[in-house]
Amino acid sequence: MIEVKNKAGKVIHTVYAENLVGVSFKGAHLHEADFSCVNLEGADFSHAKLVDATFSGSNCANVNFNYANLAGVNFIYCNLHNAQLEYVNIKRAFLKGAKLHKASLCGADIDERTEF
Repeated sequence: MIEVKNKAGKVIHTVYAENLVGVSFKGAHLHEADFSCVNLEGADFSHAKLVDATFSGSNCANVNFNYANLAGVNFIYCNLHNAQLEYVNIKRAFLKGAKLHKASLCGADIDERTEF
């Protein structure tokens, strides 16, 4: 069992698995979730609400974020290789040092506060 906590340390989601590789969080409400330095390869966050969540230093290769709300998300030094970020709200997000090779951002809602 893995407990997903928010920035304040409160448990906001429980996953009954040995790790988070390929886990589905589809449509989940994970406001301020802390996924720092976690291997999430192949996970599904499509349609999830991840406002102000943290993925700093995580492996998000091949992750599906399509249609997710990623406003204010911290992707600093995150591996987003081949990630699907189509039609996401990525306003105010932090992507400094993120690896975006082959990531798809088609239709993404990006504003001047998004930092690359």
